[in-house]
Amino acid sequence: MKVLRCYIRLKTFMNKYKEDHISAFASQAAFFTILSFVPFILFFFTMIQYLPISKDMITQFILSFVPKETDALVESLITSLYAKINGTLLSVSIITALWSASRIILSITRGLNAIFEIRETRNYVLIRIVSMFYTVIFSVLMLLILIVLIFGNSLYRYVIKIAPIIGTILDPILSFRFIGAGIILILFFCITYTIIPNKKLYLFEQLPGAIFATIGWTGLSLAFSIYVDHFSNFSYMYGSLASIMILMLWLYACMTIFFIGAEINYFLQTPMEEPFFS
Repeated sequence: MKVLRCYIRLKTFMNKYKEDHISAFASQAAFFTILSFVPFILFFFTMIQYLPISKDMITQFILSFVPKETDALVESLITSLYAKINGTLLSVSIITALWSASRIILSITRGLNAIFEIRETRNYVLIRIVSMFYTVIFSVLMLLILIVLIFGNSLYRYVIKIAPIIGTILDPILSFRFIGAGIILILFFCITYTIIPNKKLYLFEQLPGAIFATIGWTGLSLAFSIYVDHFSNFSYMYGSLASIMILMLWLYACMTIFFIGAEINYFLQTPMEEPFFS
């Protein structure tokens, strides 16, 4: 009976995965991520200017998340964009950059609404403005992760000087700052699953999908890097386009995992008695 129950659940999950067109939404989100990469990085680097972080630090941080095969492409883009940042971006240009980068959130909104079976009733302009706000939040979270990973030891030494007792408490936390970065990422996924859909959802209920997405993104990046290093012939097949191809495939896989996490949350929140499981 339990085996049959598990089979029905799995089959229902797969059917809903197909009905929600997850692959299409993942492709759309990955596509807009590519298009929005430049304006988002412009905005992100503008914020970084107010922190004691060098170009090399941010480059190493970003390269730790992308497939190794794309390192040269990403590094050249960062160098080019970093050289063009100036004070004028803080006025009208920063709004333009945010408006363009918010297309990522907009595509994710459509996908999550489809998964949670929600009809979008909000005004398009309002959605774009809200998407810009979420883009700022995402940037701040990225900065927090960056600060934890790079300046963890420096922060620890500073805290010990001003408050030795607090330093004792933070000692085990900062020793596992990569775990702390993972916790921040889980929190980000929870918030995304909760506030982006056009429906009142509860933060704690989104935790299973957020944990799945965090583990999935981390494992995918590691597996993708190993595959590209040892088994792939992308460079031979696509030549100079290999980096772009790999980056697009990696983004598509990441977005698919993200939406599967949302499907898991919907699946766990839907009672067995509902037609969804019939």
